[in-house]
Amino acid sequence: KNFFQTGANVQHYLSLSSVTDVSNIRVSLGYQDASGIVPNTSLKRLTGTLNSSFKLGKKVTAQATFTTSNEDSKNRSFYGYGSGAMWDALFIPTNIDIRDLRNYKDSLGNKRSFYQNGPNPYWDLYENANPSTRKRFSTNLGVTYKINSWLSLQGHFYDDFNTLESKSIVAKETYSLGSYEESLSNNEETNLESRLIINKNVSRNINLGFMLGGNLRHDKSVDKGASTNGGILVRDVYNLSNSALPPLVTNTYSEEKVSSLFGSLDLSYKSFLYLTASARNDWSSTLPKSNWSFFYPSVSGSFIFYDALHISSDFFSYGKLRASWAQVG
Repeated sequence: KNFFQTGANVQHYLSLSSVTDVSNIRVSLGYQDASGIVPNTSLKRLTGTLNSSFKLGKKVTAQATFTTSNEDSKNRSFYGYGSGAMWDALFIPTNIDIRDLRNYKDSLGNKRSFYQNGPNPYWDLYENANPSTRKRFSTNLGVTYKINSWLSLQGHFYDDFNTLESKSIVAKETYSLGSYEESLSNNEETNLESRLIINKNVSRNINLGFMLGGNLRHDKSVDKGASTNGGILVRDVYNLSNSALPPLVTNTYSEEKVSSLFGSLDLSYKSFLYLTASARNDWSSTLPKSNWSFFYPSVSGSFIFYDALHISSDFFSYGKLRASWAQVG
């Protein structure tokens, strides 16, 4: 309890909206400022959203949603096995007051501990920082065309793009050569989707629901990274040119395309007997064409015998039988 602190999370929101008989528009802004449960950790996030829908005549409805966020953290505490402030705090003996380690540097700027090269969680929190910045932008566009009272056609476009820039610092001191690492990751997922939807009362007792759709998904990922090699030359200078040996550099690119067809059938009889069947087939670009197709069928049924048999009982108020089957991969 002498090491942890009370975390705080302050949030502010502002929203504006406009509603008419043919449109609905809402704009919102949000700001979050959070401090962690251990010292020198924080997170700030700024978000914005535009949500809108429009009636374009009697049969066409369009909707558009845009979301953006900017997240910045000056230090994300590492909680993994074998290193980090939490790991150091775990091995402080109970007869040592952890608060005595707050003065974590000696006169030469090296790490202080209760024994030679011992742990000090404050050194990790203030000297071995892990700052990061994440930016994200999402788009969701859709159009619905209502052909008649029971038949409609939908089309959607989705795009999600995010960038993560992170750094990792290990300070140089008597028992550590120090290191510096930076990375940049760009990821984007795009989806194009269309659906034909039927919802019709075939008769007074039978209802039919049917959906047939297709999807095209495109994923792209670009990752770049670089780190010092053999330690750093000058203490407290964190850039790649301060590497003792030529820096290590990585650069990766990945791309995947998936085409899909899917459908479902729903039948109900007198609101007590139900049958649902669905099927989906995916074709992935990352697999050889001889084995790039995956089929996912399923079927389920249910019978609400309590309503069908008009049961009246003091022992139970509802009874239902259900069975299902599915196949994946």
